[in-house]
Amino acid sequence: MPSPAVSRIGRPRQFDVDELVATTLQLFWSNGYRNTSTRDLEGALGVTQSSLYHAFGSKAGLLDAVLDRYQEAVDTSLLEPLRDAPDGSAGLATFLRGLGTWMAADGRGCLMVNLMVDEAPTNTAIATRTAAHRERLRAALRVAVEKVSGSGGTETVDRRTDLLLAATLGLNLAARAGASATELARIIAGVDAEVASWSTP
Repeated sequence: MPSPAVSRIGRPRQFDVDELVATTLQLFWSNGYRNTSTRDLEGALGVTQSSLYHAFGSKAGLLDAVLDRYQEAVDTSLLEPLRDAPDGSAGLATFLRGLGTWMAADGRGCLMVNLMVDEAPTNTAIATRTAAHRERLRAALRVAVEKVSGSGGTETVDRRTDLLLAATLGLNLAARAGASATELARIIAGVDAEVASWSTP
């Protein structure tokens, strides 16, 4: 939100960058990046386009700041606990349940996955950014899978990791497509059962 303190003629309006990034994140997440125009941003944020461009360089620069914020939140709430869990099966179960609860809350899906689908095919910069997120997710899943798979070998770990990556992305897309909490829970239960079978002698 803009700071109420500054509105002098001839000087750009000042604003709280952190609050602006947080509000823009919600706009891009709810409405889509492409569908959120600079005029929409001006109206919602209470700042001029020139002020935004002065601070971030462009709408793409603002998206970079938004995705930095979003990635930090995802790492802290989902990926770090998954990587750090002593028990791989328990870590994956917690991760999937947390993801399912988050997805069922508002049906928006994951902002990064939304951008993979909506923007990455025609926007090289976004494609690069979302590919990096996908690799971060895969790396965290692989750490947990290695703990579950034991002596399964690299090929087995890679195959299981790819399966979980596909399931995670699919869960996001299902939520965005309107899947109910019950449907999402059913998907998670299926994945849980598959993971449990990996530990069976």
